[in-house]
Amino acid sequence: MGAHPEMRSIAVLTPSAADDASRSAGQLFTRLLVDACPKQAKEAVQAVGPVAIQSAFSVLGQLAMQELMTDKDVAAGMGLLEKYVDNVRIQAAISTK
Repeated sequence: MGAHPEMRSIAVLTPSAADDASRSAGQLFTRLLVDACPKQAKEAVQAVGPVAIQSAFSVLGQLAMQELMTDKDVAAGMGLLEKYVDNVRIQAAISTK
C-alpha cells in the first residue's frame, strides 16, 4: 500500500523494507502451498486451473488486511478519523427524504 502514489506522502516505504515485506509474504505463500497444503493446492489447480493460485494469493491478502484492521492500535488510529468526519453532511447526502 505504501507504494501507491496517493500513499507516498504519508507512508515511507524504503526499497529495503519493501523487499523484506515481499520476501516474508513470498515465503509464507510458498510455505502454505508447498508445505502446509500441497494436496489441496494441486487439487485446486487441477479443478479450476492456474487461477486457483491467483485466488489463493487474493485470499491471503484479504486475511492480512483483516488481521491488520483488527489490531487494537490500528483500530485506535482509525478511531481518530471519526473526529474529522462530518456525519451531518454525510447523513444529508445519503438521506432518502
